[in-house]
Amino acid sequence: MKKLILIIFFLSLIIFFSFTYLKDIQKHKHSFIFEEVDRAFLYQKKEILLNNVDEFSFDEFFSFIGNQKPDYRYYFKGDQIIVSLDEHMFTFPFQIREPEKEIIETVIIKEVYKEKQEKPAENSSSSNQTESNQKYFSVKKDYFKFSEGTDLSFIINQLSGAVDTNERIVVDYSMLNPNEKGTYDVYISSDYHSAKIVVEIT
Repeated sequence: MKKLILIIFFLSLIIFFSFTYLKDIQKHKHSFIFEEVDRAFLYQKKEILLNNVDEFSFDEFFSFIGNQKPDYRYYFKGDQIIVSLDEHMFTFPFQIREPEKEIIETVIIKEVYKEKQEKPAENSSSSNQTESNQKYFSVKKDYFKFSEGTDLSFIINQLSGAVDTNERIVVDYSMLNPNEKGTYDVYISSDYHSAKIVVEIT
């Protein structure tokens, strides 16, 4: 019971002193008087990030707070913009965007001409004529392994040599990078046939 009475007494004292403090503040309060001045304040609206200095527009990045817009001047110095206003100098940093790298994909196709191989002579000239006119295309080897940095011309010659044909062939090695390890697909094609050769760079 005594403990409860002490708590109530303590809380009453706190309420009394708080009320007295608030009354004192209210008695000595002063209203804020806003005085308008002719001088305007310079305000930066956002970070200055440009593609180049020629595209800079003052009104895009700055504004004035006040009744009138004063005369001002600005100039660039290094990586800063210096603004002169009412005999006061203000310095603001700016940045130039780095140009985006344009990635151009190039498709490389090389034509390879293979000499027509002579077939053994047959008894009949008519059978010779039939074989010479017949198109043939076969891949003797469809997997190659080369070390990193192997000359590209050497690789293309090896691949074209793996094709037995009497047609003109085209080697599409646009996906092949002999200077980087990995597995790549190279396509061999002619007017009538096509095949894929796997090239591994190690």
